[in-house]
Formats: sequence, C-alpha cells, structure tokens
Amino acid sequence: MAESFAEQRLSRYTEACKSVKAFRSVLQEAAGSLRKANGNLPLIVAIDELDRCRPSYAVELLEVAKHLFAVDHIVFVLAVNCEQLAHAVRALYGNGFDAEGYLRRFFDVDCQLPEPSRDAFIQAQLQATGIDDYFDCTPATKSYFAETYFQKELKRERAGETMHEMLSMFFNASDVSLRTVSQAIHRLGLLYASLRGDHEDYGVTTTVALILRTFDRSLYNRFVTGEASDREVVDAFFDHPTRAPRRQEDCSIQFEAVIILAALEDNISTMSSTETVRSPLLDWYRGDGKSQIANRVVAAVDRAIVDGGAEIGFRQAVRRLELVSASLIENGPDP
Repeated sequence: MAESFAEQRLSRYTEACKSVKAFRSVLQEAAGSLRKANGNLPLIVAIDELDRCRPSYAVELLEVAKHLFAVDHIVFVLAVNCEQLAHAVRALYGNGFDAEGYLRRFFDVDCQLPEPSRDAFIQAQLQATGIDDYFDCTPATKSYFAETYFQKELKRERAGETMHEMLSMFFNASDVSLRTVSQAIHRLGLLYASLRGDHEDYGVTTTVALILRTFDRSLYNRFVTGEASDREVVDAFFDHPTRAPRRQEDCSIQFEAVIILAALEDNISTMSSTETVRSPLLDWYRGDGKSQIANRVVAAVDRAIVDGGAEIGFRQAVRRLELVSASLIENGPDP
C-alpha cells in the first residue's frame, strides 16, 4: 500500500515537472518572439502593491515569479514597500523569521524612489479635479455664489488661495499617505462637480470640514454631533507631534475661526459680538490676551459675527461631503 502511494506521488511530481518545463519553454519562445519584434527589448511584467496583498498570496506570487517565470527575456518589476512586505512574510513564517534575507532571494536589483514633492502632488490633484474652476472670478461664475463672510473677507480669488494653502499645510503632514490625500481631494472635486449654479459653495468652510474628516473621522463625527468641543478639535490638530501645522499662518487662523463658528452655528445669528459668544476655545483665547494668535483668532471670529457669521455653512458642507461619500449624516434634510 505504501509502495503504491509513493509511486502515485512520484508520478504526479514527474508530470508536474514536465508541465512546468513545457510552460517555460513556450513562455521563453513567446518572449523571444516579442523581443525580436520590439527592438531587442524584454517583456516587462509590472507588479504593484504586492505588500498590500494577503501574506500567503504575496509569498506564493513571489515563488511563482521566481521559479515558473524565470526565463530569458522576461523581467519582473515590483513596486513595493519592502518593510511592509517583510511584515507579510513574518506573518506567514513567524516573527523570528529572516524576512529580509528571504526576500533577497527574489530581487536581483533594488532601488529606492525619491520622496515626491507633496505640495506638487497636492496641486496636481487640485488641477486634475477641476476645483480651481469654481474659484475663477469671471462674470459667468461670480454671480452663482452668495457672498458669505469668508468670500466678503477674502474675495473669491482669495478664498481659492486659502483653500490651497489649507490643503497644502495640513496634507503635507508626514502621517498622511498620498493615497489618502488623493482620495480626499477627489471627494472635494466630486462635491463641487455636484453643485448647481445657485448653490453656495462655502469653499473655506468645506475645506476645513474635509481636513477634519480626513485626519480624524471619529473626532469629525463627534464634533458634527456636538459631542466634541471646538477646543478639542483645535488641540488635536495643533498639538499633534507629526502633523502640527504652522499656527501663526493666516490659513491656520482661518481654520480655527471656522471651527469656532461651526461650533456656534446654530445660535450665532442672534449674537452681535464675541462678547456675547461663549465656546471652550473662544473662552480660552479671551484669557490669553498676550498671545498674538489668540488676538487674531478672536478678531476673525468677531468680524465674522458682525458680517453675518451665520452664513458660514458648516452643516451644509458636512451634509454635502457625506452625500458624495455615500454615508449621509442624519442631521436634517439637505437644502
């Protein structure tokens, strides 16, 4: 019985070896034909994001590429995060496994791509989505949008510049991936593409909501529902060890002012100045009169209230962001 089983296993192994040999022979012949037809260039197989695959799948694919496709005139190019791929190997073989040594078996040459300019990437994403078109102050578009406080204060072109500055400042943070940046900006582009001509755009306000949503979805949800204060939001951003933006910049002052006004949006229309407005962040800044940042934030909020801060449109911005994200927050019907 054991002898018969061994013979069956040996027969299957022999057949498998013949199949692999036949496959590689046909593959090499095809690669050779392609090389002759394309100026002596090899067939290049590109594999991207293997490090994001299931560990067993990633290792199996490497084994197949190494042994089954190892023929002349075929080159495999893998774009991977080697550190993450090593984690995948250890997940399969154990934490004590020499993952780096194992991976060197598969790569003949490796190189590290330079870190891209995050600011250039952000600007390219903004251009690709066509968001800038909505801030083009031309006669054909200017009348489409109500002059809210931030459009009165900054004018339409300046609102677009502030949006750029905010996105660049916050999304240049080291703990935000380029994939996350791209998804966030495309979400913003989808929002603008869905606006009718008679809808207010709330450019700066929407940008603040998007930044908060992108960095900390839980905090964003709690702030929208009134469970988190304006000070909690600002502290989370400006006291963060890796993503703290330059607090003295104009767009940072505008960011804080929007957060304060958003927290007070339901009651702010009946108020005439910051003397009658109370919020944790505003109260904190009132007691910090020696700070230039505190004075500038309070002044920005005060101007907004006097000039019609109720038109900040934070809740509308949130509803629209959630509509294009297929997860509308139930906080009243969208206008």
